[in-house]
Amino acid sequence: MALKKHHWVRIKSGLYNGDLGLVEGLSGNNKVWLRVIPRIDLNQKKVENNQKNKANRFMSIRPPPKAFNPEDAKKLQGGVLETKKESDLGGLKSFFYFKRQHFRKGFLYKQFNIK
Repeated sequence: MALKKHHWVRIKSGLYNGDLGLVEGLSGNNKVWLRVIPRIDLNQKKVENNQKNKANRFMSIRPPPKAFNPEDAKKLQGGVLETKKESDLGGLKSFFYFKRQHFRKGFLYKQFNIK
């Protein structure tokens, strides 16, 4: 079955493993733009790892899904939140740009590889 715009998909790897995403656009090179509920750790807390357990040294707590709030991001960044316009998604839409990610109306728009 071929992917089309506005199809629901389940993400199979990474931070968003198991989450549902809505297809917002297809781009070349086996990539797709998905709209997902972001998992952003605004508290910036890191898990202290035990040196004996080297296998879990790079693991961190997966933040819960929560709608993106530009006001919280502005407080964390300490100033102005950058906005960008993207035309890759079938029209020129403006996005908030925070931590190298695109946000619009509380959702994260991210490019994933098709597997």
